[in-house]
Amino acid sequence: VRALSKVKPIGLALADDNGESLEPHWAAFALALVHGEPNGMRSFLLSKFGVNPEGDAMESERQLQEKIREILGRWEAALADGRLFLCGDRPGLLDCRLLTKLYLTYQVVGSGLADVGAASFDEMAPLTWSYLDRFSKRVSFMTSFGVGRGGVDLHAAIVRTLAGKIAKISPELVEPVILPALAKARRGGGMSRQVSFAGSSVSVLSSRRSNTEDRVNVAALCL
Repeated sequence: VRALSKVKPIGLALADDNGESLEPHWAAFALALVHGEPNGMRSFLLSKFGVNPEGDAMESERQLQEKIREILGRWEAALADGRLFLCGDRPGLLDCRLLTKLYLTYQVVGSGLADVGAASFDEMAPLTWSYLDRFSKRVSFMTSFGVGRGGVDLHAAIVRTLAGKIAKISPELVEPVILPALAKARRGGGMSRQVSFAGSSVSVLSSRRSNTEDRVNVAALCL
């Protein structure tokens, strides 16, 4: 286990053994708040990426878009040699540690809670999207996120939870950002390419799950 936890993508220098340089979710959350009014969390997240919280919001958004593209670019570099997962032909602990953060980023970006520009997630980072799609079809992923959730699409419950957090921090974003994102999540269609849900004709977004099923078991993702 200790050895697996230290596995790094070949040819890519990570900031640390935990793969923090491959974590895109904080940049996505910062983008989600960038057009909100000044508050402590917004200031913290923008400052985390060297962006002036008191600066012009449009310029701050541009800088954060560059940052998230930079992070996803590291993912693209890590997967460019054709490897299926960061740790090789099967997931290692590094994959499991980063997967949920990548999946949350997809939900924030795909729903429109965060604006990354004209390109969709799969257009911006095609290898990373394929990695996420490939991982999502594993039995362990579907066990963790709920039966019938194989394949990448917007997860209405996750988007709703994230939107609720953002609404508490920046309620002024409810009408211009949050409500359209929730509507998109209910419709599905978080990606530009069509994904078939193997073995299930039931809509993920319309199914009602218990809290137990919605709880993510990260440890199971490596199975």
